[in-house]
Amino acid sequence: DARKRSEQVLVGIAKHTRAFEPMRNWAPLDRLSAAKIDQAFIWDFLDAIETGALKLTNTDIELEIPKLKGTQDYVGINYYGRYYIESSIFDLTNPKVHFYDPSLPNEIRNDLDWALYPHGFYQVLSAAHQRYGKPIYVLENGLADGDEDDQQRQQFLVTHIREIWNAINHAGADIRGYMHWSLIDNFEWAEGFTARFGLVSTHYEDDFKRVPRPSAYLYRDIILNDGITDEMWLIYQ
Repeated sequence: DARKRSEQVLVGIAKHTRAFEPMRNWAPLDRLSAAKIDQAFIWDFLDAIETGALKLTNTDIELEIPKLKGTQDYVGINYYGRYYIESSIFDLTNPKVHFYDPSLPNEIRNDLDWALYPHGFYQVLSAAHQRYGKPIYVLENGLADGDEDDQQRQQFLVTHIREIWNAINHAGADIRGYMHWSLIDNFEWAEGFTARFGLVSTHYEDDFKRVPRPSAYLYRDIILNDGITDEMWLIYQ
């Protein structure tokens, strides 16, 4: 009846993703390992929700999970950047995972030394669309930038929201929403209060005073303009 229909909700999960890249693009083993880790880290779990069977990459494990198949109404994506995968023929089961490429001194990294890679966001979003054909919600996307004049976060906002536009318009992805991580500085796992992810700065030593960073006003303007303006793109691309 009408009452039941009004109570229907979309059910899904938030899946942490990265763009996994070979450390040495010329090395077949790095390329193979990056692809395997990409499948194991991101898609094994999401595939299981679609098929009802959890198949763990590079193992013989295959587990049927009752009532799981087809229970995902949307795909929830968390994305922060890329990792580099370096393999060794002497230790095939333990490839090294690098947060950034030390051979690229000008590579943009956040305060946690995570390499930023906007195009990887497009790759993950378009892959999720191609694999599942379901609505997508970006549930986390942001970076650690403790500067009060947070130029890096401002550029991050513009370049990553642009990749959402690309995924919608070039890959046909049905992206329904974008949640920036985060509104205010937060307690970040092992890093505690040192990593600053907020559009709004939290002054922990000053009674938790909250002060909007420039990125907060930029994000407001993006929303008010229903997207990125030409002027924003020229400044922050």
